[in-house]
Amino acid sequence: MIVDDDEALVSSLGAGLSDEGFTILSAANGKDAVERLKCENPDLVLLDLMLPGMDGISVCRMIRRVSQIPVIMLTARMMRWTKSSGLRSARTIT
Repeated sequence: MIVDDDEALVSSLGAGLSDEGFTILSAANGKDAVERLKCENPDLVLLDLMLPGMDGISVCRMIRRVSQIPVIMLTARMMRWTKSSGLRSARTIT
């Protein structure tokens, strides 16, 4: 599943992954991603940190409450706190 509000990026990533045989699901915002994850069972989530409505960190935390699906976070941010925030969110919530 690709979660990003940049349609061109989703299209480009989706095309490349489709060419490699992957089935692509997508969501343009965090709320839609969480809803789709309730119905679908993707093998991996590519997750943008800067999403409209609900940021990627919050989405990752919600995913971790119900699943250990692998999450790869995509971001243009390069600040250290962003990296550490993402890593903390990706850990298992107990």
